[in-house]
Amino acid sequence: MNAGIELELILNSFGWSDVEELVSEITIKHGFQVNRNYRFKLDNKRYEIDIVAVRRGLVLSIDCKRWRRIPPSSVKRIVEKHLARTKALAEKIIREKRLHKDLKEVIPVVITTLHPRVKFYLNVPIVPVRMLNNFLLELDIYKDELMKFKV
Repeated sequence: MNAGIELELILNSFGWSDVEELVSEITIKHGFQVNRNYRFKLDNKRYEIDIVAVRRGLVLSIDCKRWRRIPPSSVKRIVEKHLARTKALAEKIIREKRLHKDLKEVIPVVITTLHPRVKFYLNVPIVPVRMLNNFLLELDIYKDELMKFKV
């Protein structure tokens, strides 16, 4: 059996919190400071982002998804909702710039337990957990091609 498929089976036995913990640990190993279940308010509206990871002025806004199957219409809806949350996060950082002087850009990322057919939607990467290490290793190479919000 393929190691990637075995990992996907194991990940699907995890709860959503376990998946977030694994993603956090991988991200920390790449030098990011991580805040899980980050909640904030902007213009009297509440938001929550699964993982906010910060390294050298870069903020990753990570939405973790534990899927058994991935309908393409769900991917679009999830990315669009995550984009709205990430845009709100970027706006909050801009409004509090005196507290976050070193932050430069916010990149939305969707992490999944399965290998999706769609790898990008609206330039937002959709990354399987098993590819997260490679994604983070190569992030500096292709981050200019990704959706981002300047702050």
